[in-house]
Amino acid sequence: MNQFLEQLYSDTVGFISVNTKSESGEPDIERWFSWPSERKIAEKYISIRSDEDTYVSVSIFADRQRIVQDSNPQTHVVWADADVCEPEKFELPPSIIVQTSPAHEDSEACAPRDKSGVEHCNGHYHVFWVLDKAYPAKQIQEIARRVAYAHQDDGCDLGWTLTKILRAPGTSNTKWSPAYKLPEPVFTGEVYSPEDFYKIYGEPEKTEEGQYDLGDTPEPISPTELRFLEKYVEDAGVQGLYLYAVRSGQSWSERMWRLMQELFRFGCEPQEVFYLAWNAACNKYNPVNAGKLTQQGVPIPKRKDPQGVLWREVQKAWAAFISETPTVEQDLVAEEQVAQLELLSDEERKTIAENPTFIDRFTDWCAYRSPDHCREYSHALAWGVLSCAHGNKAFLDAQYGRMPLNLWINIAGDSTRSRKTTVKNLALRVVEGFETQSLETIVLGSDVTSEKLVSTLGERDKMTSLLHIDEIQGFYQELNSRQYRIGTKERFTSLYDGSVPVVLRATQGSGNTHKASTVFNMWGVGIYDSIIKVLTRDEFLSGFMYRTTWAISPKIPYTPGSSNYLNNSDEIRADDQRYWDLVNELVDRSSRYDKDNPLPMRVSMPALVRVNQFVDKLHRFVQSSEDTALDDGIDRLRDSVVKAAALLSYHDGLDEVGELEMLVAIEQGERWFKAFQKVFRDVSGSEFSRRCDELEKFISTGQGRQRTESAIYKRFSYRTTEFETIIGTLVKQGRIRHVPKQDKWEALG
Repeated sequence: MNQFLEQLYSDTVGFISVNTKSESGEPDIERWFSWPSERKIAEKYISIRSDEDTYVSVSIFADRQRIVQDSNPQTHVVWADADVCEPEKFELPPSIIVQTSPAHEDSEACAPRDKSGVEHCNGHYHVFWVLDKAYPAKQIQEIARRVAYAHQDDGCDLGWTLTKILRAPGTSNTKWSPAYKLPEPVFTGEVYSPEDFYKIYGEPEKTEEGQYDLGDTPEPISPTELRFLEKYVEDAGVQGLYLYAVRSGQSWSERMWRLMQELFRFGCEPQEVFYLAWNAACNKYNPVNAGKLTQQGVPIPKRKDPQGVLWREVQKAWAAFISETPTVEQDLVAEEQVAQLELLSDEERKTIAENPTFIDRFTDWCAYRSPDHCREYSHALAWGVLSCAHGNKAFLDAQYGRMPLNLWINIAGDSTRSRKTTVKNLALRVVEGFETQSLETIVLGSDVTSEKLVSTLGERDKMTSLLHIDEIQGFYQELNSRQYRIGTKERFTSLYDGSVPVVLRATQGSGNTHKASTVFNMWGVGIYDSIIKVLTRDEFLSGFMYRTTWAISPKIPYTPGSSNYLNNSDEIRADDQRYWDLVNELVDRSSRYDKDNPLPMRVSMPALVRVNQFVDKLHRFVQSSEDTALDDGIDRLRDSVVKAAALLSYHDGLDEVGELEMLVAIEQGERWFKAFQKVFRDVSGSEFSRRCDELEKFISTGQGRQRTESAIYKRFSYRTTEFETIIGTLVKQGRIRHVPKQDKWEALG
C-alpha cells in the first residue's frame, strides 16, 4: 500500500479522499487525509478496511471537497477504469495495474455484469500511468477522457473526470460472492509526461467558441439505459426543467443551460448530460420542437445535424462548468456533501470497538429485529432509551447549573425502506417493558396540546416523560402558525431545560398551578424533505432547533427483496430473550438511585479534557469552513454529548462521567454533528428557494404579470445584495426578465 499511494500522490501537498460504501451500496462514506502529513494514517485506515469496498481519489484536492470546481486540484497520474479492457491493449503500458475481479472461463457468467459485451473475461482492471511530476488535474482529465474514448470498444469505462475514485489494492470487491480480494498491484516502473499521451491520443484544445473537443457525438442508448439515467434528474432536483414544456416568453437556451449546469454539479459526466439534454422538454434542437417559437417569437428551425449541434452545446457547458467559481447562492441552494470530520483517533475507535456497551447491545437487537433498518436510527434511539430509564436518577452538576439528562431526537428519511417507524417502535417497546418491570410511567403518547402537556407534567414532579410524534413535520408547521399553539416554543424550551412552567388560565381545568421539575424527552419521526420545507434558519438561530439531535438516512434504492413481507424471526409465542435481557439490564442499573435523591454527576478529568477538545475542534472547523451561524449550535451539541456520556456512565455503575463513556458519546456526537450540518444547510437552501418562489409569485400577480422594482422593495424590504442575489437567480433560471424602459420585472412562468 505504501508504494501504491506513493506513486499515486508522490509529495504533492493537499487532501486525498478515501471512500467506503454505506448501506445504500454506494461508495459515499468519505474520509479525508492531509497529504503527505497523514500518509501513515491513510495507509492504516485503508488496511483496517481491507474487507470492505474501498476506493481512493485519483486527484489531490486543495479543499476537503471532491468537486471539479476545487480551487487547485492536482494529480500525479493519468487514470482509467479499464473494466474488461486488458492492460496490454493500451497504447502506452500502464505504470500501475490493479486487478479488481477474478478471471473466469467463457462458459461462466461475467458477474456482476459486463458492459462491453466481451464474452471472455480475464478480470476487470483499474490502471494508472505515473507522471514525471504533479500536473493540474483539469489538464490531465482531458488526457484520461481521450484514453477512455479511444479504448471504449475494448471495454474501457468512460469514467474519466478528475473526481474519479478507483479501488485500492489489497481491499475487497464485495459484488462477488465470496468477496474478491484485490491482489497487490503490478508496478511496471514506467513514467510519462503529458506529451507522451499527446503524441498517441492527440492533444485536447479549446475551440474558438470555448468548448473542449470531447470527441464524436455519443452513440444512441436504449430506453432502459435512458430510464436509468433519468433517476439523476430527480436526485438533482431538475424535474421541472426536464419534463415541462417551455412557455411563451421563456428562453429555451437559458433553461437548457441551467439543466446542463445542474446535472454537472450533481456529478453527471458530459455524455450522460447529452443523453438527458436530448430528451429534455427544453431541447430546441429536437426535431419535434421545430416550428415552435423562441423567446423573441421566431420559429425554431429544423437542424441538419441536431444531435451534433446539441453535443457542441454540451461541450461549451462542460468547459464553462470546469472553470466555474462557485458563487454564494450556489453554495446556499446546492446540496453539499456533509464534511467528513474525524473527531476520534484510530486508537480511540479501537478502544470503543473492544469495549461494547448498552448502545451496541441495543443496536444489535434492532438489527436482529429489522436487518435492513438505517443504523443511524438505532444508534440515536439507544441514547433515548437510556434517558427514559435513567434520566431522573441522576443529573449533571455543571458550573452554570443543574442539567437534566434528557434528549430530543429527530429521525428522518425519504422512504419506508429506512424503517423509521419500525426502529422507533422497537425503542418504545423497550421503554414500555421498562415501565412494566419498574412500575414507572414514562410514555405520554404521540399527540398533545402544549396546554395539556404542561398541566400533565405539572402533576409529574421529578419524573421522566417521553412524547413521541409521528409526522414531526406537521408539528413544526403548527408551531409556526400564527393562530395555533401560541407560545408553544417557549413552553417546550422550558420543558427541555427541566422546568414545568406555571400557567394560569381563567378556564377551569386549564393551565398549571404546580411548580414542578421534569426530565422531558421528545422523539420525532418524519419525511426528511417535508421537514426541510417547513423549518427556517430563524428557528435554528433562535436556539429552539439547536436543542434537537438528528439521525438521517441517505436515500435507499429498492433492491429485490428489500420490501418483502417477513415473519417474526422468533418461534411463534416464544419470548425474545434478547429483548428481556435489555429490559432487565435497564431495570437493574436504574435502581441505584431514585428520583427523590438523584445522583449529582460531574465529569472526570480525562473525560472533561476529551470533550473540551471535541468542542474546540468543532468550533474551529465551523468558524473556518462553514456558515458561522452553525457555530451557535456547537455548545448545544456539546451538552447533548455530555448528557449521553452521563447516561451511559450511570448505566455502567459509575458515579462520575468516565473516559470510555465519553469517547462513546463523542462518537455519537460526530454522527449528530454531520446530520445537523446537513439539515441546517438544506433548510437554508430550501428557504432561499422559497424566497425565490415568493418573489416570482408576487411579480406574476401584478398587472400584466409585472411589478416595479420599488414595489418589490416595499413588499419584501430587501437589502440591496439580497435583492440582487434572488433576482439574479430567477433571471438565470428563465423565470423572470427585466423590462428596462419601464423599470419593471416580468414573470415568464
